[in-house]
Amino acid sequence: MNKKVKSLNHLKNITVDASKITAKKFIDASENAKDNLQKNLNDLKDASKSTAEKVKTVSKNAKKTITKTSEDIAKKVNIKSIKENIEPPLNKSKENIQKNLNDLKDATLDVSNKVFTASEELINSVKDNIKAKTFTKSLYIQYFGKEMSEDYLIEQFKVKWSESKKLSDVKDLKIYYKVEENTAYYLVNNETTISIKFL
Repeated sequence: MNKKVKSLNHLKNITVDASKITAKKFIDASENAKDNLQKNLNDLKDASKSTAEKVKTVSKNAKKTITKTSEDIAKKVNIKSIKENIEPPLNKSKENIQKNLNDLKDATLDVSNKVFTASEELINSVKDNIKAKTFTKSLYIQYFGKEMSEDYLIEQFKVKWSESKKLSDVKDLKIYYKVEENTAYYLVNNETTISIKFL
């Protein structure tokens, strides 16, 4: 019976350790994915900003070039109406480019915020799910009209152990209760065994 209990306890410990490791890996992977996503979003913001600045500079240079060319043509050809016909569409084009750049910037920020929020929600959901798997437990053994609880067995152990040793020395405690002997066997730190017979 002791071997079966030890095997079951060992299997339980392996399963709990594996669950903890799997949960930790999943949280770490989620955190890494979030960090990578944030980095990619920052890179996208920087690239969008850089592109917007380049478009703005090209637009400004194009306007200067067109304005200078228009003035040169107007001087050479001496036709005032050409300049009057070119400037309004050019100004309108500049306004449209600026509006498109602002719209692109707003859309990029909106997408970035949505992706970041979704990542946060996923990580929080995983953490909440892992926390939800913890629960309280109690053990009761009933036989021949008697009842033993895990808490009672532990309290009796503390009393007996304290008679000759310090409770702070106990790092690991395994309890084996034999109903047919009405006796609890305690394995302390996987090396010391004591027993308590109950009436």
